[in-house]
Amino acid sequence: MTDCEASINEQINVEYSVSYVYHAMIAYFDRDNVALKGLAKFFKESSLEERDHAEKFMEYQNKRGGKVKLQSIVMPLSEFDHAEKGDALYAMELALSLEKLTSEKLFNLRSRAEPCCAVNGFH
Repeated sequence: MTDCEASINEQINVEYSVSYVYHAMIAYFDRDNVALKGLAKFFKESSLEERDHAEKFMEYQNKRGGKVKLQSIVMPLSEFDHAEKGDALYAMELALSLEKLTSEKLFNLRSRAEPCCAVNGFH
């Protein structure tokens, strides 16, 4: 497996992992005793977006002759209540950190892809 292929697989797995955390947030905020439907809707859209990103990277990997390697997804939190911050603020701060992680990983992927593209004649 090439470094570029491994990097794309890493991004696929990050996107799926973040989607999974957002899915846990949907379940939490949709509960009858939490009932923050707007947050549940927000995290549903976020989860679908991250999954869509993973699927696009999978399509790209396959088109370029690479092999998609999915990893196990770590079980996310199922409770997002926080004594000091409250559940909504805590979840949004977690979501922000996940978005920063995803962006950082994308930036790293781009940096690793540039040498691969140069070798293969892509600009």
